[in-house]
Amino acid sequence: MTWDETVSGYDPTNWLLVFVRVSAMVAIFPLFSMQNFPVAMRLALATLISFLVSPLLPPLAGVPDESPEQPVRNSPTDATSARH
Repeated sequence: MTWDETVSGYDPTNWLLVFVRVSAMVAIFPLFSMQNFPVAMRLALATLISFLVSPLLPPLAGVPDESPEQPVRNSPTDATSARH
């Protein structure tokens, strides 16, 4: 079981990317960027929107968890040992 599965289906990386975008939107949007709108409310709104939107997105393509069966031979030591 991975850490992603323990957070009830939320991918933390995907959520963080959504949170950064929504936070930027809330910070720039004129209604929310006024001085009389509290910063804590902006953060709460960005967090709520991120939790609602992130499960709707497809999972991020990443590096596979399993290592390849054959080692990759790109290091200079492998090239010199192959010549001898």
